[in-house]
Formats: sequence, structure tokens, C-alpha cells
Amino acid sequence: MIPAPQKVLIHRLGSLGDTAIMLPVFHYLNDIWPQAEKRVMTNFPVAAVAPPLQAVLGDGIFVDGYFTYPVRMRNPRALLSLASDVRAWGPDIAIYANEAGSIARTLRDGAFLRLCGARRVVGLPIARSRREHILNRQTGLYERETARIARALAALGRIDVNDPKKKDLCLTEAERAAATDILSGWAGAGRFICFSPGTKQQMKDWTDPNWIIVLEALSNADPSLGILVVGADGDRARSDALLTHWQGPKLNTCGQISPRRSAAVMAHAKMFLGNDSGPMHLAAAVNIPAVAVFSRHAKPGIWFPLGDRHRIFYPGLPWSGGAPPVDRNAANETDITSIPADQVIDACRSFLRKPESSDLVQ
Repeated sequence: MIPAPQKVLIHRLGSLGDTAIMLPVFHYLNDIWPQAEKRVMTNFPVAAVAPPLQAVLGDGIFVDGYFTYPVRMRNPRALLSLASDVRAWGPDIAIYANEAGSIARTLRDGAFLRLCGARRVVGLPIARSRREHILNRQTGLYERETARIARALAALGRIDVNDPKKKDLCLTEAERAAATDILSGWAGAGRFICFSPGTKQQMKDWTDPNWIIVLEALSNADPSLGILVVGADGDRARSDALLTHWQGPKLNTCGQISPRRSAAVMAHAKMFLGNDSGPMHLAAAVNIPAVAVFSRHAKPGIWFPLGDRHRIFYPGLPWSGGAPPVDRNAANETDITSIPADQVIDACRSFLRKPESSDLVQ
């Protein structure tokens, strides 16, 4: 076991979903080094007050502070300035928890972390076995990115990425109270689904005609069922248009509340419905089942939400989640838009039955 450090630097870049899938790692670091001061070096978007990672982890909950890492920055002066700031803080160890890039980039990142003053760097995926995702030939799934990173960090001990308690967002009382206020007085608060059609990449979009079929089917079957939409401000207009196909109570919160407050609201929902996205991973972090539609952007399994409560639709993959596994007919699927709406509707209904079904929950 590595001696307990006083200051830990964690290098992690990414978006909302990239952060949510890393919660088991952040929990583990707090478990083994509860007294250490931890700071994250991460990317700050130009147009936002907080980086995606900070928006998910919060302030003082998982880590104690952040350093701005200039992604794709090649200005030596800026990089040296950042290294100087981090070195002045004085990290004892650096934890590398990023996606596996080229060997050259990995070695460059390791050299930079040492330039930042870290006496030891853990997690650099140099060996091929720690760069590639393990394939489960029985299910056709590759291990989650969380598990690959946990293997790369084996020097710290065994990180259990499947422990339900270790994907907890640790929402504060203030965040839970804010969610209660948001839902207060809304007609759908007692029974609703959370919906998020947004995605940063067009290839991950199941498209509006498919979403409309699902929304109309669910709403027609239960006109009292509510729907609450989460997402970025840019998703608001599209979501409003899709909500015209919903009969029951509806609430569009896109761009109106922070990611952590969105997660606190989601915790009251019966299920999540949407594309492969950051909100999907936040839903998993508050332990509600997700019905999620994936593209072939990545190999199946790598970016699936944490937990086994979910129903996943990946083009051509006959496995669709659950424990025990649920199979489906995936014949003739060529891309995300060819995934049939009727299967997605059936998956939603499995979570919305009255009394509530428990067949996929445990």
C-alpha cells in the first residue's frame, strides 16, 4: 500500500458523464486517504463558470479544489505557469484517471505531472492490458471505462466499481431541498419520468420521430403520468416541441438548474429515458433505472451507466441489460436510428407497471 500522502493531485478531463462514471474512484480515494487534501486538474469550458467535473462533484464534497488544465493548449508559457502553480501547492502523488490515448500522449502527460511536482504518478496506462477494455464474450460487452481505469490504478488497491454505494453523488441537504422546491406544486410530482433527448454529438441522437412515438405511447397509456426534461439550455426549444406530444403534466428544466440539482430532482422520478448522455449517468448516480438508446460511437459496454437496473439499446446487440440479463431482438439494426421504438416502449413499461415491477430492479 502506498503511504498516506498529504496532498493528492487527480488528473481527470471530461464532461458530465465522464465525471459521473468516475464516482467509485473518487469515493475510493476518500476512503483510503480521508485526511489528504485533494485537488483535480481538469478542463474548464470557456463559456461556463464551473467545469463539468466541478458541476458534478460539487465543492468540498469529493475534492478540495481545482486547477484549470488548458485542453489542446500548446503555449509553453501557459503550461509552465500551470505547472508552477501546482508545484507551489506541493502534491505528494498524482493520480492519472483519463481515457487511454496514444503512448506518446500518455508519456507526455506523465512528464507534465512530474513537472507539477508530483513525486509519484499512478495510473498511467502504459501497458497494453491497461489501455484496452476486456471483452466478455458471453454477453458481447466490453468492460466499463470505470473498470479499466480502476485496473490502471491497481497500485492503490482494489476499487470495487460495482458497489452501489460508491456511485452515490452525496447530494447535500440544500440540493435535496432545492429539488423539493422545484417539484412543489407541480401536478406531475407524484409520478413522473425524467426525459433527456439532448446529446453533444449528432451520431448519438435517436432523432425526434422515434422519441415522439415513445412519448405518445407512454402518455396515451397513462395520461396522468408526468414528464420532466433535464438538459442544457440549448436543448430547451427542442424539448418544448417534443413535449407537445405528451398529454400529462410536463416540466422543462433545461438550462434552468445545475447538474447536481437536476440529479436531486431525478431521484424522485420513476425512471430515466434518453440518449447516451451526461444526464443518463447522473440518473444512475441517484439510483433510478434508465432506458437509454446508444449509438455505435464506442464499443458496447464501455460507456453504459453504472449499475444493473438499466435497459440499454445498442445497435445489433441482443443483450439489453438487467440482472439476470434481458435479451431482445436486435436483427437488422445498422445504426442508432434503426433501433425499434416498440422495444424501447416495452422497456419503459417494465418500469412503470402498477404495482411497480421489481423484475429488473435488483
